[in-house]
This record gives sequence, structure tokens and C-alpha cells, in this order.
Amino acid sequence: MSVTIEQLRELRASLPKGQKDPWGECCISKRTLLQRALKRNTLAELTTGEQAVVQEFIVHCKSVRDEQKKLAAEIDQLSNTEL
Repeated sequence: MSVTIEQLRELRASLPKGQKDPWGECCISKRTLLQRALKRNTLAELTTGEQAVVQEFIVHCKSVRDEQKKLAAEIDQLSNTEL
């Protein structure tokens, strides 16, 4: 993993409300594992399950960022078109 626990905490905090994790209401165990992982001091302390959830979380964050960039580009394109 190329991120630190502190970076994960900041990354989660920077996500929009409602997109702080990819599991929503469906997977309480994954949400719990993510919360436990974020409370650890180092990545070396993570259990196998927590590591898997963190990897899934990072992929989710990348997709959210890509969606935000795409939406911003669409807004820019619409605002630049002449009416």
C-alpha cells in the first residue's frame, strides 16, 4: 500500500457526504472493518480483512474522484456553450 493511515483518514474526510464508503447500508461488516482500520496507528497493524477493505476503499475513492472530474468537465462544457 502506498498510503498511510493519516492519508486514508484525510481521504475519507474529503469525500462528499454519502460517499464516504462504497458499501452504504448493505455491508455492515465492511464498514466496521474500515472504521477499525482507520483507528490503527500504522498499516502494519491491519488484519487481512482490514487490508482488503482498505484496498476496496481506495478503488472507491479513485472512482469518486474520476466522477467528480467528469462532472466538472461537463459543467465547464455546458457553461462555455453559447445560448
